[in-house]
Amino acid sequence: MSIPQQTLFVSVLSGRVPHAVLITGERGAGKRNTAERLAGMLLCTGHPKPCGACRGCRLRETGSHPDLLRVSEQKGTIKIETVRDLIEELSKKPYGEGHRAVLIENAQAMTVQAQNCLLKTLEDPPDGTVFVLTCRSERELLPTVVSRCRVVRITGEGEAAARVRLEKELGTDAREAALFARLGEGYFERAREWALEKGPMELRHGLWSVLMRLSEPGADPLAGYALCKDRAEEAGLILSVLSGILAEVLLYKQGGGAISPDHARDTAALSKKFSGPGLQRCLECAARAGALIEVNAHRQMLIEDLLLKIKDAMEDSLYDQSDRRAL
Repeated sequence: MSIPQQTLFVSVLSGRVPHAVLITGERGAGKRNTAERLAGMLLCTGHPKPCGACRGCRLRETGSHPDLLRVSEQKGTIKIETVRDLIEELSKKPYGEGHRAVLIENAQAMTVQAQNCLLKTLEDPPDGTVFVLTCRSERELLPTVVSRCRVVRITGEGEAAARVRLEKELGTDAREAALFARLGEGYFERAREWALEKGPMELRHGLWSVLMRLSEPGADPLAGYALCKDRAEEAGLILSVLSGILAEVLLYKQGGGAISPDHARDTAALSKKFSGPGLQRCLECAARAGALIEVNAHRQMLIEDLLLKIKDAMEDSLYDQSDRRAL
């Protein structure tokens, strides 16, 4: 747990509860877990908080606590009407005598109008009401929203620290812990997700297979899109994993050796299918696509375009090799 998280929790347990908290950090940094833990502390009537056994904790864990309000994006957006409905709900008395928590995950999804609508209530909420917002960076929100919140920035611990925690807390094998820590980019919560959930690893193996199929002569660049289409809601993760694979292949091509022991042969094979500049172009395309997804651009089109760019880079490298042989 990072120092900002510890400081926040100590403050709450000491009775110094901020009226609004903004939790920021990269994907997988642990924003959601931090927000949920904070809500648990606020709604728990037992000890230690959250105790997991009291009525408040049980209701929260089943998603039925009447004093826990969640604001979710619809089709990537939180509109002003949703915020107005929230404000109307907050005008009513809470069900219990303790705190009432409002969780707004991915707060950057609020339109400018929605953020402006929230300002007055955010600055002066009803007694006992605590707002908990999450987003990747405070730059994604209006300064007037950020200024009304206590900002808690979650940063990565580093691969070494994440690896040690995986080994200690989960009993993960040292070799696997090193891989998960790297895939989690030094964020323990992200690395923990890689270690415990089958989905991300299945997606990663699937994307390695997609790239290997793309490397075959005459392969349809969109043939591998079926895997991505089935998991369109994970477009950000798809782009992140693809970028990681491409970066790994580029590093290998530059003499850095294989990083993923489970795909060492694939890394070596793919390195022969790209030129260095071609890989750089693919990585730049992936970075642009990742930025556009953050502003709700068309996900399918972005991933299709990246797959086309990857196939083009492979073919350009093949033509370059043919030209050199002809000389």
